[in-house]
Amino acid sequence: MKRLALLLAAMGIVTVGAAAAELKVTNFGQTVEIENTSGTKQGDIGDTWLFNNLGMTYGDWTFSIVGGKMWTLDSEGGVDGSNSRVQMSAVKNYGNYYLGVKTRFQQDYDRYHLLAGWNYGDFYGDFDVWYQSQQGEGAAPDSFRYEIFPVGMKFGAFKAAWFVEGWEATGNLTDAQQESYIGHQLRFYAPLYQGEKLTLTTEYRLSLTEDANYKEKQMHPEFKDFGRHRLYVRSNYAVSESLSVFLNYGYQVSDYESVDGKGANTKSNKYWGDVEFGWNYKF
Repeated sequence: MKRLALLLAAMGIVTVGAAAAELKVTNFGQTVEIENTSGTKQGDIGDTWLFNNLGMTYGDWTFSIVGGKMWTLDSEGGVDGSNSRVQMSAVKNYGNYYLGVKTRFQQDYDRYHLLAGWNYGDFYGDFDVWYQSQQGEGAAPDSFRYEIFPVGMKFGAFKAAWFVEGWEATGNLTDAQQESYIGHQLRFYAPLYQGEKLTLTTEYRLSLTEDANYKEKQMHPEFKDFGRHRLYVRSNYAVSESLSVFLNYGYQVSDYESVDGKGANTKSNKYWGDVEFGWNYKF
């Protein structure tokens, strides 16, 4: 506990003495996530993450620490450790809105986030804006990035939201490098089943448009308008009042077209799959 208090104090959030006295651990769990995209070098099994997740509270503050390790798995090539992650966040709740910060450090990039969100009646919004510093020789330029829900609506247990993601490169770019991106989605959430212990929910993402810009025009693929569909099915099983286990599955299909010239590869990245499972313990 004292180590956690020192870590939070180093982030400039609370004093060591107060944190040691008031800081409460709310949950701990582990997640395994396996992701595979067609046409990419991920092995025939895919990129596999193991995450350790720790949640804490201090008054109106909510903290989380995530540590992860990634391997590329292939039935013939074996196991290749390829990345790692340390992520920390601190969020303060003000009732109908929240403000926070988050950092993420990986072998290939570092991120520095500002978080905000609001919730009034049946309407809500969430904002995640960050600076991404690329790491490694020959890395892409740094960039300002965002993932935003400008507005979402609740209909009882159902939800629908407009989602926007994008980025803008900083620094000097070569003529062939991408300088910006923006994409729009509609996301829909619905319950499927609610039992005494088992809960099933679903999420559908309809990608509306995307626009990728290069310093100089480059032939490249973009998905067609309304041409990307992603569906999640998520399950949670309460083993006890404190312990739960979960299994989630997501699948995406994209229909690409060649932009700024004919001949871009429109076959790679057409299919995407994601399996996530793990456990969570609430204190």
